[in-house]
Amino acid sequence: MIEVRKVTKVFASVNKKASSTIAVDDASITVHDGEFVSIVGASGCGKTTLLHMIAGFERPTAGEILLNGTRIEGPGRERSVVFQQPTLYPWLTVRKNVALGLMLKSRRDVDWELVDEFVDKVGLKNFLKHHPHQLSGGMQQRVSIARALITSPDILLMDEPFGALDAQTRSEMQAFLLDLWQSLHSTVLFVTHDVEEAILLSDRVVVMSPRPGRVIRDIAISLPRPRQWDVLLSDEFLAYKREILSLIRMPKRAEGA
Repeated sequence: MIEVRKVTKVFASVNKKASSTIAVDDASITVHDGEFVSIVGASGCGKTTLLHMIAGFERPTAGEILLNGTRIEGPGRERSVVFQQPTLYPWLTVRKNVALGLMLKSRRDVDWELVDEFVDKVGLKNFLKHHPHQLSGGMQQRVSIARALITSPDILLMDEPFGALDAQTRSEMQAFLLDLWQSLHSTVLFVTHDVEEAILLSDRVVVMSPRPGRVIRDIAISLPRPRQWDVLLSDEFLAYKREILSLIRMPKRAEGA
């Protein structure tokens, strides 16, 4: 479904005396239909930049990104993005924030039954008339995810959506996302700093080197699904964690492996 082919992204310096910044260097990734793939790496390694290029917010300096064989030239309705901080309109209720995706997609009358179905799907049916400030951080992020999914995108792009949450809420949101993904069969590309989160959620984990971001390794996660929290204690899980952490901490040796 998604093909990232030898993509490089260079940001020109505002200061003419300073050199340009290579954020992503010669990166290649393939994401298949229905897969859950995470990208991990050190802070500043280009994970978010790569996600933004797939979303169509940025264009590669070199290389190309294809969606079902067609080059991505900008944002599209087949891709929805969930950011680290919920991007909700404070003056709209939960119901209307979720409906916004449909409003932007079409000028026709909104299917409010569908809106209520998605609000129920993310566990907020008792909060339809609440405003964002009346919700917890995890609940706000559920609204963001419902709004992203209600338009039936082929691909859900998630940029550290649980990074600002406390440990307990984050764990609950991970379980919620896994259940939702398994019921909707969406394709998910997920950026995170948290190696355990990446292993728990994903079919594959793509590891990037420090800037300039290169793809060090693409690791298939063969843990059986559905996954529960106790899988984090298994020998298989810990082996994946050791492998990924060693790649992140020793990128030069890993690239030549």
